[in-house]
Amino acid sequence: YSTDFLTSGMTNHGADRWSIVIPAGATSANGTITPRKDNIIEGVEVVSFTLQEDPGYILGTDNQANVNIADDVATVTLTLDDGAAAEAGEDTGMITVSRTDNGDTSEAFTVYMLNSGSATYSTDFLTSGMTYHGGDLWSIVIPGNDFSASGTIIPRKDNIIEGTETTTFQLREEPTRFFISSLDPVDINITDDVATVTLILIDGDADEQYEDPGQITVQRTDNGDTSGPFTVYMQRTGSATYSTD
Repeated sequence: YSTDFLTSGMTNHGADRWSIVIPAGATSANGTITPRKDNIIEGVEVVSFTLQEDPGYILGTDNQANVNIADDVATVTLTLDDGAAAEAGEDTGMITVSRTDNGDTSEAFTVYMLNSGSATYSTDFLTSGMTYHGGDLWSIVIPGNDFSASGTIIPRKDNIIEGTETTTFQLREEPTRFFISSLDPVDINITDDVATVTLILIDGDADEQYEDPGQITVQRTDNGDTSGPFTVYMQRTGSATYSTD
C-alpha cells in the first residue's frame, strides 16, 4: 500500500487491516484499488482482501478477492543522431536516449551506457548533456515529463596524428528498471585535424665580411591545436659547421 497502489472508498487501519463502510439504507459499497506507476520491473503483483469475522455479521461463502496489478514498463532506445565528428571546426557528434511513456514519467529517468573505442575521454573528446561515472560507465538523464535527452560528443584538437578514432556507446541492461529496444552499439567517428608544416627560405645569401645573416622560416597551417607552442624539428647537413662557421 502507498508504494504499489492507493485506494478510495476504503480505510486502512494500519498494517493489513482495512474496512469499507456500507452507507445507511444501502446493501453494498465499493472500494477502488488504483495502481501507482513506477519505474521498477516487478511483474504481476497481487493485493488480496479477505473478510474478517466480526460480531456484527456472518461471513458468506465469497469472502476473498484478489486484485492483480500488471506492470507498465518503459522501453529505452539509444539513437545515433550524428556519428561524424571532427577536430576541424569543432564538429560534434550526438546521441539520444528516449523512453516510451510507460511507467512513471513524472520523475527524472537515468539511462546508463557503456563506452568503448579508440578515442579517450578528456584526451580526445569532451561531452555535454552526459555524465561520466568512471571506467566505461556513462549516463544521460531524461528529465521528468520528457521522453528523450541528448548527449553531445565534442572532439578535442591536438597536435598528434591519430587517424580517425571511434567512441562507442551501448545501453547497459537494467533488468529491474526498463526494457531495451536494442543492444546494438552506436559509433561516433572523430577525424583528425592535422597541421601542415612548411620550411621557407627567406634569405639564402649570408656574408662573413658584412656579417650578413641568412634566414629561414617555418610555418604551420591553423589545423590542430594552435593554443600552445609548436616545435618543428629539422635536420641539418652541408659543409658549414655549427659554431665554427
